[in-house]
Amino acid sequence: MPLGPAHRCNPARRRTQTGDAYASRPVKPSCRDAVDLYARKRRSEAPVSLNVRAFHCPPAAVFEVLADGWLYPVWVVGASRMRDVDDAWPEAGAVLQHSVGAWPALLNDETVSLEWEPPHRMAMQAKGWPIGEARVVLDVKPRGNECVVRIQEQAQEGPGRWWMPRLVRELILYARNRETLQRLAFLAEGRWRNGERTIG
Repeated sequence: MPLGPAHRCNPARRRTQTGDAYASRPVKPSCRDAVDLYARKRRSEAPVSLNVRAFHCPPAAVFEVLADGWLYPVWVVGASRMRDVDDAWPEAGAVLQHSVGAWPALLNDETVSLEWEPPHRMAMQAKGWPIGEARVVLDVKPRGNECVVRIQEQAQEGPGRWWMPRLVRELILYARNRETLQRLAFLAEGRWRNGERTIG
């Protein structure tokens, strides 16, 4: 179900600097509706695309990157720049304002956090991906001092769901999310080695 204007969040305060510690904020009812809808659907829908990668860092390092909304276009393939980050990010209901594409053909877009359970799971609803609106879930499993990250993506609305053949859609998503996991691994592993922290 797409999130129309009535479902957009507009928290009064937003985070303006990379690395600021996030804090709890009340979630707008409209965004809470989106989160609740996701919770009802997540067990009944199979993923369209699934990618898995071993990371040479602990789960906490992965969630350090996910918690910093300003890093979103660095690891998400297709996102080109950040415009704003809610103070509450990455908590459920918080919103990232970003753009997709390349200049001059940029499209303003937003991503809503649906679930935030560090150091195990995060789910997001992305609106302007090339295939249309999509739900993305990241699951992280510890493996000794390292971890395994799984990303699942399912088209919700737009050409990716209604007009694109399933096999074509799966191939596109698989290739893109393989690159997304590689970027996320480079960030998480590098920041962990350098001792960078934004949580705690």
